[in-house]
Amino acid sequence: MKITAEFDSLDEFHAFLEWKAGRNAPAQKTPVQGSGLEHRMIQALMAEQIEYVEDAQALPDACILRMTNIGRASLARLKAWKRVGA
Repeated sequence: MKITAEFDSLDEFHAFLEWKAGRNAPAQKTPVQGSGLEHRMIQALMAEQIEYVEDAQALPDACILRMTNIGRASLARLKAWKRVGA
């Protein structure tokens, strides 16, 4: 079987090769529960149906600060959180 592909640029071709090699596989997300965050933070995120820490970190600060029981100190801890082993 032979497959032919066309690319608009060399960058697009390199992106394809990286994808094929598996280097662009999505990183495993960390569930909020069991993440080591404070109980209050976990409850606030779960109430907003946010299941993964990385999803919460990607939100704008203003959205996070509007959540119940999350203030500036909690926001700072969330933004500083790193996955164990990362």
